[in-house]
Amino acid sequence: ISVIRQAILECHQIKITYFNKKTSKTSTNILDPYGFLYGERNHYLVAHHSDGYFGDDVHNFILSNIKTVEILDIPFVPVERFDLKKYAELSFGAYHEEPFEVEWLFDKEVADEASKYIFHPTQTMTNNPDGTLTVKFRAGGKREMDWHLYTWGEHVKVIKPTDWRK
Repeated sequence: ISVIRQAILECHQIKITYFNKKTSKTSTNILDPYGFLYGERNHYLVAHHSDGYFGDDVHNFILSNIKTVEILDIPFVPVERFDLKKYAELSFGAYHEEPFEVEWLFDKEVADEASKYIFHPTQTMTNNPDGTLTVKFRAGGKREMDWHLYTWGEHVKVIKPTDWRK
C-alpha cells in the first residue's frame, strides 16, 4: 500500500501483477493509480489502464489480489474529469456501476439500529410516524447492496427501484 500511495502522490505509473478471481488468471498491468476505496469486505485500488484499455474508464483492483507492485519512472496526467470523491459517491461500498435511485424501508424493530448506520455518504434518513425508517440515496452497485440487504433480512423492504429482485 505504501508503494502505491507513493505512486499516487507522485503521479507515477505502476506495474502490478494481479490475480483475477473471476478468471483465475494472473496478469501484468501498467496503471495510472488514482486512489483507494475501502469497503466492508474488500479494499480497492482505483486506477486507469495506462495503455488505454477500456478507454478513459477507471477500474477497481482488489488490493489483496495485487501480488507485486513496482513504481515506474513514468509520470502520468490524471484524466481531467475524474474525481475520486464523486466516483465513490456514485458507488455503493466499493462497487461501481451506473447509479440509480434507491429507497429502503426498515421496519420499527431495527429502525433505531439502522439510523446509526452510514449506508452511503449522500443518504437521507426519515423517521416515519409508524416507527419505521426510510433511507434514500443515489448510487450504483446492486450486488453490494444485495449483500447489505441480506444482512438486514426481513426487516428491510426495497421501495426503489421497483423492479428489485432478491
